[in-house]
Amino acid sequence: MCPDELISEADKHLLAELDRRAAPTRAQAAAGLWVYGSVEDLVIQAGRWYLPTVAPLPAGGFSGVARQARERRLQYVEGFLLDINYELREGAWATNGDLIVVGTSGGLAFWGVPLRAGFADLVRKRSGSASVLHGQRLDRWHLLEFGFPRNALVDTT
Repeated sequence: MCPDELISEADKHLLAELDRRAAPTRAQAAAGLWVYGSVEDLVIQAGRWYLPTVAPLPAGGFSGVARQARERRLQYVEGFLLDINYELREGAWATNGDLIVVGTSGGLAFWGVPLRAGFADLVRKRSGSASVLHGQRLDRWHLLEFGFPRNALVDTT
């Protein structure tokens, strides 16, 4: 994570909003021995910052980003972004390192989880959702209860 002096006000707002949304379900998840209390909690714990570019290529939703990531050999990421109105939104983007190449334009801050393509494909097939993380309701909250399997995430350290 970045040192505090390098985190922008938008970055701080994004994390504070994620934490506010995640807080009500943490105790219940802990009591039930679940790994995460919500998708927001999962993204806080497993995610990292990404840098917006001036004009990322348009994507066409979660499926479009996944397709372009595969075709362009980019990293597929799902998470949350803070838009120009300081509203928290679900999103997906494809990156080259820290830079967003394909995805949502107009975001001020991006916090997401880098997913391996094979894992993302498996979850999509099982759940029928275009989104791995934001489609957890359709996947019976599997990732929230059990966490990520080995090799599901890309190590970016």
